[in-house]
Amino acid sequence: MSAKAKAKAERAQEKLEAEYARSSRIKAKSRATLIICPLSTVSNWEDQFREHWKGEVSVVGGSGACPPPATPSSSQPSSSQSISMDVDQKTVDEKPKRIREGRPIRVYIYHGNARRPDPAFLADFDAVITTYATLASEFSKQNRSLMAADEEEEDDAGSEGLGGVDFDENGNQVLRLPKPKKSGTKRKKALLNQANNPAEIPSALQSIHWFRVVLDEAQ
Repeated sequence: MSAKAKAKAERAQEKLEAEYARSSRIKAKSRATLIICPLSTVSNWEDQFREHWKGEVSVVGGSGACPPPATPSSSQPSSSQSISMDVDQKTVDEKPKRIREGRPIRVYIYHGNARRPDPAFLADFDAVITTYATLASEFSKQNRSLMAADEEEEDDAGSEGLGGVDFDENGNQVLRLPKPKKSGTKRKKALLNQANNPAEIPSALQSIHWFRVVLDEAQ
């Protein structure tokens, strides 16, 4: 096998290992759409759902709570002000209100310290909105936990791979050369061992098989 073909085969094998690790991490399947966007556009996505969805839109988490209705002022307006307010109110009332005819939709804002990293909980929504920073933070913690577990396992294995001095049957000293490190071995080992690893800090976003993923680059 040529060097080019060998490299291609190694890439294919790494892809298969990554897909296996990905499928092993899945804890829930969802009909939801995962929307990943910058923090500055999260509120815009909320507004777009409310404007374009035909049914009722329920937003949980983030800034999705609807503002409380304005309380009337305690001061009594004059008669002229009352007439003016009645006319204005009549004008507002005459504006046709939008009728929600479609089925309701539930949206969850997965951002902030109060977010709920539960795959079963997230999978029950119709859409989940998160940020690139949140996704990167959870992915980084997940990878660091796996690498730390591998390094701890290597430390516990002793110093077999280190160089040193041994003695043969006759008591003569024999020099033991250190074993060369194989590039990429730690990464492959982490990929293969990450399924059900108790030391792993799993990312809830990567534990769900999403129906659709939208990447909003806000450009």
